[in-house]
Amino acid sequence: SKHRDEVRVLMTEIISKNTQSQYDRADVLLLISRLLLLLFDSSTAKLKDKVMENIVEYVEFNYSEPLSLESLEHKFFLSKFTISRKFKEYTGTTFIKYLTSIRLINAKKIIEQDNTNITSAAMRCGFDSLSAFSRVFKKEYGMTPMEYKRIKNK
Repeated sequence: SKHRDEVRVLMTEIISKNTQSQYDRADVLLLISRLLLLLFDSSTAKLKDKVMENIVEYVEFNYSEPLSLESLEHKFFLSKFTISRKFKEYTGTTFIKYLTSIRLINAKKIIEQDNTNITSAAMRCGFDSLSAFSRVFKKEYGMTPMEYKRIKNK
């Protein structure tokens, strides 16, 4: 990786400075400082990725609950603005689009079951109204949930 290569280069420079008979102590300390900064930046980046991984996992397991950036803000102790920005960087889409997509995918699975009604599927997947569910379902799949159910249950 890029960080590993940079660490290797810095370590090589430090070793070469120390093995020279006339080394400048300030040069070695500067190289060590650069190395420590590089290692710190690398570990904080991994920590930030882990936080985002935890947030995405939380959304995926709790999609049926009322979720918002505000609720994530309180749960993960980050500002909703930071979560919003980092969520898009991490997933490639906005929080709302991601949440809606997960809800729709799961609602579709529930609708495919013969004895499940559309309203129940919508509510079980976190949609707060049948009309909102039907609107986003039609926008995403080009048909209403009822049309989809008819096609799947033929």
